[in-house]
Amino acid sequence: YGNPVGMEQLNLSSFLKTEQTGTRWGGESSRAVDGNIDGRYSAGSCTHTAHNPGKWRLYLKQNYRIFKVKIYNRKDCCQDQIDGAHVYATLIHRIGHNREVLCGKIKYEKNRDVYELSCGSNNDGVIATLIEVRFLHGRQVLTLCEVEVFGYKVPGNALRIASVNQQGTSKNYPGPAQRAVDLNIDGRFSRNSCANPIGWW
Repeated sequence: YGNPVGMEQLNLSSFLKTEQTGTRWGGESSRAVDGNIDGRYSAGSCTHTAHNPGKWRLYLKQNYRIFKVKIYNRKDCCQDQIDGAHVYATLIHRIGHNREVLCGKIKYEKNRDVYELSCGSNNDGVIATLIEVRFLHGRQVLTLCEVEVFGYKVPGNALRIASVNQQGTSKNYPGPAQRAVDLNIDGRFSRNSCANPIGWW
């Protein structure tokens, strides 16, 4: 299908807020967005969590439509530690609970240094304000030598809505009013982003 129109690599160095579950061996969370893809830990550009299971987060300054995330793995040691890491794009709602979308799960491959995961389907992308890489359980250290995110800013994302309401919803096919303003334009009802009022909205 090719790349979606308007998609570009985001300059993550301008998104200053990163965090992770503790730090060991000087592997600060900000190293994953320093623009350096060197996979040798001695080069000072890889993260290293302290608490298990490992988790790393990048907070975007505003809403972006995210199409893919690239993860650069460590090269000099312990490459298989990345196996099983989940990559999520999350929209932090102002009017409800967060909407988390799984872009993919990393499956370790020998001699592979870069893992690319697509977010959304049919080149639709995912609206997100947070990128997260994490293990779900176990005693797994997370080391990232670079994270690259591809997408574009969402027009009009400064919209603030105090509340929304509608005249009921179907019992068999419930669709809350908030879905109509969740910044997700996916028109498939199964994706849980469409309102379904009985009457007015």
